Amino acid sequence: MGLEKVGTTISKEIIAWTRTNGSKSLLAMKPVKVNTCELKYIPKLESDVIQTTKKLIKADTTLFSWAKPKPEFSMTKVNPDSLALVHMTNYYPQNGQILSINLATRASEGIGCARTTIHFALNKPVTEHMLGNGWNTMDYAIIAPFKETVQGTPKSKVIGGFQDDFFFRDVVKLPKGSVIVKYNPKINPGELLVSDAFDGIKLVETSNRHMNETVSTVIQKMGYTTYNDALRRFLGASESEIKLLTSKPEIEVRESFMQIHKSGGSDKHKKMLEERLNSTIEFFTDIIDGEKVINEHKEIFSEEMKWLSLYEKFSEKFGIFPKTWKKFCAKNNYINGLHSQTAWFKAEMGITGIEIADKVNDNSWGKNLKQILIRSLNESESTLPKEKSLGYDIKTITKIIDESETPKIAKERIQKELKLKPMPPRQASQEFYDNDDSSGGGEALAEFMFNFLGLT
Repeated sequence: MGLEKVGTTISKEIIAWTRTNGSKSLLAMKPVKVNTCELKYIPKLESDVIQTTKKLIKADTTLFSWAKPKPEFSMTKVNPDSLALVHMTNYYPQNGQILSINLATRASEGIGCARTTIHFALNKPVTEHMLGNGWNTMDYAIIAPFKETVQGTPKSKVIGGFQDDFFFRDVVKLPKGSVIVKYNPKINPGELLVSDAFDGIKLVETSNRHMNETVSTVIQKMGYTTYNDALRRFLGASESEIKLLTSKPEIEVRESFMQIHKSGGSDKHKKMLEERLNSTIEFFTDIIDGEKVINEHKEIFSEEMKWLSLYEKFSEKFGIFPKTWKKFCAKNNYINGLHSQTAWFKAEMGITGIEIADKVNDNSWGKNLKQILIRSLNESESTLPKEKSLGYDIKTITKIIDESETPKIAKERIQKELKLKPMPPRQASQEFYDNDDSSGGGEALAEFMFNFLGLT
């Protein structure tokens, strides 16, 4: 509704004129009463949704009217046209762009968090894990065609990764054909409300609080194969088997399979599990509450046996796509591996280390925490791939740390001079901060946290 020529006498109600039935004619207007107590000033919403059309459709897997089938996702050969990037977030894209948390917080607060990278999974929502966020219930999911997104991003800012975590630096401009999925509790269950968000980019609203479920549906409606479906068909797994296989990040599953292999294979691993269970039963029999402990271990044994069965059936084929992906990354000059093993993560954790020394070690560098951070930050810069950048000045940061008498002084100087601050602590780190009652004696705990974060 547009307000036109209102009187200067202010009361609880005023008369305004609005066009009727969406007509553009100035003659097709009618007077309406407006309660001034409910009026709110709305600034220009540059990042808001341009809703030129709205349509309710079924939340099934049939194609969107504008979509065409994409090439099948293959585990043996990577075709960029078959890939979709999926970003789970609580932030709406700004002007058709995804900003790193560094740029987003810098724009809103004047100081940016230390993470300059933006992360996606391939053809699936990222799998939840203990050290991550609640990805399955984020307010937004952004799905973008891989090939066009990469082509629209400077090569220096396309980093790489693996199927659960492919990342860029600073900004990702969404190409046409992208879809933003939004949680909206007002939408009827089983339906999706589709409208235009930006030029060539659709907004899909859902009341399903489990955003990961809707994302899988939308990926298929866009014409892509979901990663989990492609993996199930490739392995020849049942629905229950693939559900268990994909309940953990794939890197964790591969590590579990590797441990079984190192322990001597399935037979020896099964024997070890049986011996462990029998020892537990023998020890806790006739002990108060022993039956409860025994039943818990029986459940654990049952789950372990399920994973052992998956290992026996699928461990060999499960390792094929990582090899396929490795070749694709090498061909395109992408990093192949975990974010936690990259220079960007090491630099980010180095800045976080200042916060740890401040909070955990009572604002003291102790004997060697300063040296550890300086060495780690220097290593992050020296291990950068060719023509890539961290997004901030490591030399200035290490100089500030070296000159600062305490971690708090270093943190304040970095915020003031570089407009940079540590990432907010995850829950586990926050518990360290909140529960540690040491007074100048937390250096051992701080070093433990440094080691845990990969600082050396």
